[in-house]
Amino acid sequence: MAQNVIDTAEAKLITEFNNRMSPQIRLYNGPSYIGFGGKLIGNPYLGDKIEFVKGEVDYDGFHFSDVPLMYDMAQEILVSILPKGYAEFSLITSRVASFKLQNKKFVNLKLRNDSGEPVNLGFYEQTYSGTIQVLVKQKKQVKEIIDTYGARKEFPLKTEYFVLTKEGQLHKISRESSFTKLFPSNKSELRKYAKQNNLNFKKDPVSTLNNLSKFYDSLSN
Repeated sequence: MAQNVIDTAEAKLITEFNNRMSPQIRLYNGPSYIGFGGKLIGNPYLGDKIEFVKGEVDYDGFHFSDVPLMYDMAQEILVSILPKGYAEFSLITSRVASFKLQNKKFVNLKLRNDSGEPVNLGFYEQTYSGTIQVLVKQKKQVKEIIDTYGARKEFPLKTEYFVLTKEGQLHKISRESSFTKLFPSNKSELRKYAKQNNLNFKKDPVSTLNNLSKFYDSLSN
């Protein structure tokens, strides 16, 4: 009887360990992270500071909260650090479905090409999600500079705006008309709404697209 009690207790401990730790262990299966050495002008990461910030990530089929994260926008890599700060590592991009960091949500966008094969397009910030999605693609380039001050790296930011329709088509948006042309049956209502609400893509592209998308959804429902 005593042995049965021990066996039962051991089984419970193993089950508890697997329930609590197995998903967490999955998170620490990426390669070591190699950043950028030398003198930097600015940084290649999301935000102004080079620091880990707690965020959320959907990884390998599990949701993880309070994970220390940095987003390398030059290499498009999500970076974390082992417990107690032992070493930095890269999360395997193909296993990252989405993540939230610094009040922004990013999705790992995968669409199908003309042959029906899935194509990974990388991380996009999702600013609106309804029947259509507003997505922002930001990438920092790596620019080498050599002058009298020595060798340095700077990271100019490139930003593009997109709408993903419910048909799964990704469209680049460069002005308000780029959006309204996607929905010809609602074009006049969308243009009127933009004018009445003083929406201006050049001044505030994200707010403009978010508001137009929300209004479009109201027309569709």
